[in-house]
Amino acid sequence: MKKERTLEERVAFYARVGGDRRRSLYVAARKLAAPRTAVSRARTARAISAELEVPDGDGYLLVGNGRFPEAADLASAANARLESIGDPAAGRDANKRFLIPILDRAEITRESPYARFALRDDILRAVTRYLGVAPLLSSVNVYYSPPVTEGLASSQLFHCDGDDTRQIKIFVLCTEVQSDNGPLTVMSAAESEALRRKIGYEYRNRVTDEQVEQVLGSPELLEVVGPVGTSCFVDTSRCFHYGSRVESGAGARLAAIIQYVTPYSFMLPRDYRRWAPYAHLADDSSSPLERLVLGVA
Repeated sequence: MKKERTLEERVAFYARVGGDRRRSLYVAARKLAAPRTAVSRARTARAISAELEVPDGDGYLLVGNGRFPEAADLASAANARLESIGDPAAGRDANKRFLIPILDRAEITRESPYARFALRDDILRAVTRYLGVAPLLSSVNVYYSPPVTEGLASSQLFHCDGDDTRQIKIFVLCTEVQSDNGPLTVMSAAESEALRRKIGYEYRNRVTDEQVEQVLGSPELLEVVGPVGTSCFVDTSRCFHYGSRVESGAGARLAAIIQYVTPYSFMLPRDYRRWAPYAHLADDSSSPLERLVLGVA
């Protein structure tokens, strides 16, 4: 039997799937309801510096494969996981045969390459500065996308993610990716805002290539291609994007996705400490910023 949503969950859902104004009002209300959290986490963001910067107008930052040493270990672990489970797409229906999560959460230990990458101090600083608030680590997984011969659907079409008004997902290539391997393809935050405004976008919707062309012509798009270890910070809430359009005969795409959200995410309860999925990663060596990110402070 399906569990009935609470009033809090219904309000969050109503805001999440609406337009930008409705979503912004919800976040403003969340901040007013928890002023201490809003002030302390924003103060942390203002106080730190960052070597890496995600430009606000772009909403994304592409980083070469040599920048993060942990990326190679992460990719190796992801490929070993894939080899151990066989074909993740076998037996799935057509609409679920791409962007298939393959990681078991038990594999995300403090010593694992997934956690070592996700909790790098320079990454946490960059994400915090961009979001303007100390974030929460929301999700760590590896996704498999093989060639799909059916028509485009779901995240293969242009969309903005509804989880938050701002978030960062870091995509780490675990296989070499070129244009035929279905790369993540991203429109800048500035052009995405213009598109949302012109079409009255609501966050439950998908937008076809033809609709984008009718409204914006031919916007400049970033394809996240490159060798293993290439990484890209993307605000998937502010930037229209698509991926997993793997062409027939091309190699499958394997990529890790690490997600950071604000405490005001539509997906989180007001007391996010009840939810924090990676709180167990905190230990005596955790910095104050890391403890905030893991939801234990």
